[in-house]
Amino acid sequence: MTKFEQRLQCNELLSSADHEREARTLHSLLRMFERVSELSDAARKAAAAAPAAKGFDADADIFRRQLAARLDKLRGGDGRQ
Repeated sequence: MTKFEQRLQCNELLSSADHEREARTLHSLLRMFERVSELSDAARKAAAAAPAAKGFDADADIFRRQLAARLDKLRGGDGRQ
């Protein structure tokens, strides 16, 4: 994610292959965000049944929020949810 953000800030001319690579990278990041969100939802449900799962839920939620903020920043948002 950090490397992708740095490349976007570089403002150098990229080849069409580089643009395609960045599009695939962004797609992969979005899919990862979706999976983390799904895991977070599943962890919330498990936490209701087993209190020991709450630590995992909190970690997944923190990761999800950080990833969402970074993706929002990449698309031009202010990084807040």
